[in-house]
Amino acid sequence: MSFNNPKAVEIYTTKTNLFPIEQELFNKYLTEPQKILDLGCGTGRTTQHLADMGHDVTGVDIAPQMIKQAKTLLPDIPFCVGDATNLDYPNETFDTVLFSFNGLDCIYPEDNRLTALKEINRVLKLDGLFLFSSHDYNHLKKITLRRIRRIRHHEGYYYKEKTVYGELILYYGIIARNIRHLRCTGFDKIWYSSLDGRAWRYYKCQKS
Repeated sequence: MSFNNPKAVEIYTTKTNLFPIEQELFNKYLTEPQKILDLGCGTGRTTQHLADMGHDVTGVDIAPQMIKQAKTLLPDIPFCVGDATNLDYPNETFDTVLFSFNGLDCIYPEDNRLTALKEINRVLKLDGLFLFSSHDYNHLKKITLRRIRRIRHHEGYYYKEKTVYGELILYYGIIARNIRHLRCTGFDKIWYSSLDGRAWRYYKCQKS
């Protein structure tokens, strides 16, 4: 999907609050200062909150326009353009990696998603924490595929490949598939929750 356009940047700039499940996870697992990688940071929604908590956080997004806006809004936080499938950091750099807003589900084909998970595992310290959200198929299956393919954000589309996106959120929204992907890329102690009652859930796991 293409998030590198003015419409996407405009929409993401208005999103500044944490979701309740994010607030709960941050307060429970990120109580001590950590070195955190905020993948798919967009314009810095979660990055700002993590920095305010006292963490050493770096925001990374594949969309240059998102990063440009993040740097404008939050000049004291380091942001850079980067690809989750090829992270430009040494092994065992971070205590925690966050990938919010179902960003992992936008990586396709499946081999690329697995490559991203391996990269995340590589840059995490031993027993490091990985937090991410992914779509919830059990909720989404109540919606017809045609409607899923026509997902809108506020006033209009900004996804370039609408049909591909609809197929991805159905495919990656299955718990068993996500758990299998995590285990085969070096993660364990997997936990998930959908406390927000939304069409997605959060996962927590550790580098094994």
